[in-house]
Amino acid sequence: MAIDIDVPNDLQPFSIGTAVQRCLLQLKATRSQDNIKIIEEEHKALLKCVIGLFGLPREITSMHEVEVELGDEASLADVIAALRMKIPKLEGPVICDGEDKLTEYYAFNINGRFYTDDKEIRIRFGDNIALLALPTGG
Repeated sequence: MAIDIDVPNDLQPFSIGTAVQRCLLQLKATRSQDNIKIIEEEHKALLKCVIGLFGLPREITSMHEVEVELGDEASLADVIAALRMKIPKLEGPVICDGEDKLTEYYAFNINGRFYTDDKEIRIRFGDNIALLALPTGG
C-alpha cells in the first residue's frame, strides 16, 4: 500500500526522516490516546548490539560475534532472549532451557565487569559485551 506524503516547503532541504517525523507528530495529534500509544510502541528506539563470543559459544556458532537488536535500556534477560532467538544452538549448553538465563558456567563481560544474572544492569549504546565461559580451577 502506497501513502502519499505532502512534504511542507520548510522541510524540503531536510532528510525524508524529518518529514516522516513531522507527519507522525501530525498523526499523533489527530488520533486518540490509544492509537498514540500503539504508534509510540511500534517506533521505540532499537539498539543494535554486537556481542563477542568466546570459548564454547564461539565453537558452537563458528562466529566471533553476533549482532542483536534490543529495546532501549535492555536488561541481561533481554540480551539472553535475543541470543536464544538468533542462535538457538546456544540453548542447553550456554543458555538454560526455556529461560532467559545463562547456565552456571557462563557470564557476560560488560565494559570490563562480569555479570551472570544482574537484574539492575541496563545495556546502553557503546557498551562492550562479551559472552564467555567463567574460569575454572582445580
